[in-house]
Amino acid sequence: MIIGETVLLLFHNVSISNCFMSRAQSLIYSLFAFAILIACKKDTIQYQSDLCMNTNWTYDDFTIVSLNGNDHPYNPMWSVPPVTTAYLFDSLGVPALKLNGVNYYHPVHMSQYAFKRLDWFSVSGDSANLQTALEVVARMKKVAVSVDSSVLFRNFYDFKVHRSPNEVMEAGWVSAMGQGQALSLFCWMYEHTSDPNLLIWADKIYNSFHRFKGDGISAWISCVDGNGNLWLEEYPSEVPCFTLNGKIYALIGLYDYYILTGNEEAKRMLMASITTIKANVHRYRRSGQASLYCVKHNKSYNDYHQTHINLLRTLNKMTGDPFFEEMASTFEEDFQE
Repeated sequence: MIIGETVLLLFHNVSISNCFMSRAQSLIYSLFAFAILIACKKDTIQYQSDLCMNTNWTYDDFTIVSLNGNDHPYNPMWSVPPVTTAYLFDSLGVPALKLNGVNYYHPVHMSQYAFKRLDWFSVSGDSANLQTALEVVARMKKVAVSVDSSVLFRNFYDFKVHRSPNEVMEAGWVSAMGQGQALSLFCWMYEHTSDPNLLIWADKIYNSFHRFKGDGISAWISCVDGNGNLWLEEYPSEVPCFTLNGKIYALIGLYDYYILTGNEEAKRMLMASITTIKANVHRYRRSGQASLYCVKHNKSYNDYHQTHINLLRTLNKMTGDPFFEEMASTFEEDFQE
């Protein structure tokens, strides 16, 4: 907005001395200033500027139902074993992610692989798959960090958001998506094993969702905008990104935790997260084009567009609210590869 304010100041100075100008010149300056203002208004739509410093969030009531079978996005009900040849494994069969020539234990990468092993265990009954998932969980426990009453899964590498050198998540950052997928995994592992220690871990991962930006703490993953919308941030930064897929994957963790424990506060936080999607999903839509990846940047990716459609349909099945199916269909009509 600095450019717009500068032009308005110039225009104000020009208007003071417009007795020395022709009407045509005045009109040109007026149109120029108007064009700048329109550009700035457009900018506020493409790039959200809410610093998300509130801590009191609101929610609408939703009916939360159990997702059966492959309605859950982590449960595709494999008919054949999942392909694992693309993974890089350590000596215990735990997947690592190679970034810039260095191997890292990445919470999302590990969780998604463990889901596949658990899925195939449910289909095949082969206990080796359950054992592999247990090894993944054991490794996640070793790399986790305890902070206050929370367990955090940090990303120990620098990450350039949209590959921009001007927006780097510094090593040690924590993602709501990573926390959400880890929360789902520990809930699933508890259901498979009834190990009470896993439930204790799930409680501590859930506690991390109460780390709010507005509380002035480090390693926050949740924030509340000026409208009382609760956001779960995949890339927590001074100006939050409001990333759509990461937000929904994070709330799926809250969903799995609520279904397992019946925790009413978790349900309210889940409903608040869903309320935020319902109130803001239109901001990601681009008629005739792939949807935006996040609100902060004017970026879209074709493969994430389909992910958005799938996740909106998951919210429809989770709540029974037809709005999410309608939006999924609208997104589908907007763009297909």
